[in-house]
Amino acid sequence: MAYPLAALTTTHWPSLTDGLKTISDWQKRKEQLLIIWKDYLGEIPERVALNYEILAETKEKDHWRLHLRYATGFDDWVTAYLLIPGTSMNPSGNYPAIIAMHPTSELGKGDVATPEGRANRLYGIELVSRGFVVLAPDMISAGERIYEGADAYQTAPFYKQFPASTAIGRMIHDHQQGLDLLAALPYVDSNRFGAVGHSLGAYNAFMLATMDERVKAIVSSCGLSSFAGDQDPNR
Repeated sequence: MAYPLAALTTTHWPSLTDGLKTISDWQKRKEQLLIIWKDYLGEIPERVALNYEILAETKEKDHWRLHLRYATGFDDWVTAYLLIPGTSMNPSGNYPAIIAMHPTSELGKGDVATPEGRANRLYGIELVSRGFVVLAPDMISAGERIYEGADAYQTAPFYKQFPASTAIGRMIHDHQQGLDLLAALPYVDSNRFGAVGHSLGAYNAFMLATMDERVKAIVSSCGLSSFAGDQDPNR
């Protein structure tokens, strides 16, 4: 890095909005930024046609929890919990849906979607109790997706297999496949998608929204920082 992050101020570095006067100007700037952003994300395969299977079904007090997995363009599967409000696994209605992304926990999806999760991380359970359909996926290297012989959150096996990709690009791809799953459910309103997360899950929610306009709202708890005034260029 040739400059300290502390130098990235409006005095030394142009603002993203410099020179913009109209919505059309912003759309052009957005397209330019997305090209750069996609380059940072590395190689990401095209999404595959929806393919999922239900592994188990659990009835909770006010919702159903389905343990399932769905296919990805990386030729593997994402394990996830699908939380459905009410007493039926196939309810009538048109529910809003949320992807609930877990923080850094070896439990992965279980930390936000099962009673075994931490008390202040159970936003998946809270949201289904409020009437949302909730998809809580395991992110790469967490929960059921920890690589054999590796610790949780060790991504070296992924980079060995896909050296031209990135972990965050991988996560975004997985979440877009999850949105495809939600969109196919007859009781979900595909015009009302959101994403929520804390820490690791928070910046996943933030970054997913940059890449997929189906996400209409996000909650990012401790997920990003401008590093304003940070004197450590290695941060």
